[in-house]
Amino acid sequence: LRVQKLQQERDQATNALAALVAKNAALNQRPNEVLKLRGQVGQLSREKAQLASTSWGTKFFSNPELRKMLRDGHKDQRKAFYKEFTLRAGLSAEQTQKFNDLELDNYIDTLGLEVNARAHKLPPDEIDRAFAAQDAAMQQKVRELLGPDGLAQYQEYNRNLIGYISAEAVKNQLTGTDQEKEAKARQLEQVIIKEARAAVAEAGLPADFQAMPCMNLRPYAAESESQFESSLRLADDIYQRAAAGVSSFLSPEELAKFQEFKTNILNSCKN
Repeated sequence: LRVQKLQQERDQATNALAALVAKNAALNQRPNEVLKLRGQVGQLSREKAQLASTSWGTKFFSNPELRKMLRDGHKDQRKAFYKEFTLRAGLSAEQTQKFNDLELDNYIDTLGLEVNARAHKLPPDEIDRAFAAQDAAMQQKVRELLGPDGLAQYQEYNRNLIGYISAEAVKNQLTGTDQEKEAKARQLEQVIIKEARAAVAEAGLPADFQAMPCMNLRPYAAESESQFESSLRLADDIYQRAAAGVSSFLSPEELAKFQEFKTNILNSCKN
């Protein structure tokens, strides 16, 4: 029963991730909606640029209604991204709820750092310090909630997030029984993780570098086109390497689905 329950929860997370990818792909086909969204973001940026904020995310999102809107809009997405972590770490229902709230608050605060940095045209070193402080605070909170072992698992999961998100998003498009799809997805995850670690090391980046561009807000905050393009090229290289190593267990049709996912996810990150 426990195994069935875990599989059920994983399937729910998989469906949520697949829906997010489909939504991103649909937005790419509806430029008017993307432009409208960009206009709303631009308006927010202009309004927030008037703030002389030095407390970063907290003051930037001090409006309770704005913060609640952002939390509600990202809640399901963030839970889906970290569902597998809560399962692998064996968290209780209470720990899972607290972790999800903690992770969501951290993400909203990090968005605050990004938009505030862009609004005030802050220098790179100041942005680096702010992001480092936010990350250190999050890791301390995770340690307090889950202990040193839980923190280590959280750090490892974040490092490998590109593998998990990618494999889960593609899983429902693979062929075979549910068990066969799960097995292929886990193989795909491990191949992507292996290639991501190699690519990150070759690029001279820190081992904990977030290789999934959409999950790394630092280049957005700095409005650095070169950093952002480098991040996209790194992810593209990782996916290309992975594609070359999965032919032993993915059919040509399944490989085409994986390549389609790669194109969609990188395009959605650009937007």
